[in-house]
Order: sequence, then structure tokens, then C-alpha cells
Amino acid sequence: MSVNEFRSIAGADNRIGIEEYVAHEIHKNPYKNPYDVRKEATEKFNLIDRDHSARIEYNEFHDATNRLHHGHYHYPPSHPSHGHYPHPPSHPSHGHYPHPPSYHYHGHHHF
Repeated sequence: MSVNEFRSIAGADNRIGIEEYVAHEIHKNPYKNPYDVRKEATEKFNLIDRDHSARIEYNEFHDATNRLHHGHYHYPPSHPSHGHYPHPPSHPSHGHYPHPPSYHYHGHHHF
């Protein structure tokens, strides 16, 4: 998903809800089974929505896009009590973060 797509989907509140995200993914994949698209979109949404607010904000979108670009398809453990989330090492060889298997995407996927 590009920045322009994010802004288009998010609208005036500059945030994307789950139904907006699912509708966008279904529209992008008209030949796939809508149930499968909804399931995958929900998994992606939950991965992107790091603060679990049920809304994707621009900073979460931007972070997910950067992670995807650098080959990180999962997130390090977060510490919400501190009000911020740790950043991954600058190079993949410097460390590895554990991930739930259902959130690990292979290949090039677009949010």
C-alpha cells in the first residue's frame, strides 16, 4: 500500500479501521476468495496495528512499510508500559526477533 492509498483509505481521521482495510484488500484481490482475503487482511491488520487500538495510524503504516522493505515481517516484543516500541537492528545479521508463524509472510507482500 502506498502513502497515497493510505491517505485515501484513512480519510479525514488519518487512521484505517479493520473494515476499511479488509474492504481495500478485497477490492485489490477481486479474483481471490473473499473469505481468504478477509482472513489474510485481518492477520496483516493485526500485525500493523502495533498499539492494538483497532486503528492503523500513519506511524504504524510507515513502520510496517519500512519493515517489509527491509525483510522484517514480524515485530520485536513491545513494552507498551514504556509508551514506545523498540526498533529492530539496522542490519538483519545483528539479531533476530521471534514471531508467531501465522504472522510470518514470505515473499513480497504489500500492505
